Amino acid sequence: MRDPSGALGRWSGGPRGRRAAAAVRRPERSGAYVTRMLSMGAMMGFFFTAQFVQSVHHWTPLQAGLSFLPMRAYG
Repeated sequence: MRDPSGALGRWSGGPRGRRAAAAVRRPERSGAYVTRMLSMGAMMGFFFTAQFVQSVHHWTPLQAGLSFLPMRAYG
């Protein structure tokens, strides 16, 4: 039976689902996705580390920001 509204096409392996899976199988696209996830994870880590030193160690936002400068010098 065909879905008249097309709502199930995205979830039941319809043409849109096959195109999305094909995009992930391409090496250049999957490498870009992995790189994007790693960079976003690093940015989240910097954010939560800054929040941690401000709330636990009672540093000012300026002190927390300056504490990242040595890490940037090596990266």
